[in-house]
Amino acid sequence: MKNMETLTFADAKKALTAMEEKARQLEIDLCFCMVDCANNIILLAKMDDTKIHSINLSRAKATTAVSLKDSTGNAHKLILELKIESSYWAGACETGFKGGIPVYFKPESKNPMGAVGVSGGTQEQDEEIALIGLKAMGYLTK
Repeated sequence: MKNMETLTFADAKKALTAMEEKARQLEIDLCFCMVDCANNIILLAKMDDTKIHSINLSRAKATTAVSLKDSTGNAHKLILELKIESSYWAGACETGFKGGIPVYFKPESKNPMGAVGVSGGTQEQDEEIALIGLKAMGYLTK
């Protein structure tokens, strides 16, 4: 049997607190999704005035990051370089929009413990705030 490190609800709450604080400082309403290593939702939270589409998009960002074992920002770069049809990457399950970050226990880990997805700001804000959540948990990304 294979044992894998995975994100916990306690991890997700730490991340949420830090990400929400930054969103309030920037005066933007966001949606936050955190999934474990098997892509199960640990936490899904929506600030009061977040646009409805941000709920699904935050989940898609977390799903893409844990599935690809890479950030959606890097997926975004690849999509642009390869000129991939954008509708392919804007479905319910995956996306190339920035704001999805995989979470690793240690640098040599082969598989992520889970991922953070943030949506509702600009792509750059979403990515920045997802990284703040990662830092609050005390884990790494690649």
